[in-house]
Amino acid sequence: DNNTIFFHKSMKDRFRRNFINVVDSPSDKVEGMLEVKEAVKSNFDNFFKETNFTRPVPEGITFNCVFEEDNGILEEPFSESEIKKEVWSCDGSKSVDPDGFIFEFLKHIWVVIKDDAFRFVKYF
Repeated sequence: DNNTIFFHKSMKDRFRRNFINVVDSPSDKVEGMLEVKEAVKSNFDNFFKETNFTRPVPEGITFNCVFEEDNGILEEPFSESEIKKEVWSCDGSKSVDPDGFIFEFLKHIWVVIKDDAFRFVKYF
């Protein structure tokens, strides 16, 4: 069958193209399947190995703390008026996503989508 002959010939050609029988290592050329596997593994082991160096320690730096009363403001949910204010402050010709929904469209259908938008922001 011609299809079978073609398929097997294609597979043999692909195997020959993809087969790595020689690699250049830093010291010399490596030949043979097991030696090539070991050279490739060694190369990646060395490439991704963490180098030993002293990491800087942030000493003498003071960070501002978030106090309990400030934390309450940060965790407070957004109101519907805040969400609407932010949507209306955006340029009408801009889009949030590449899906093509520009802010002018969102403003136009706000009555329809406001509950979903509020639930989305609240969930987030």
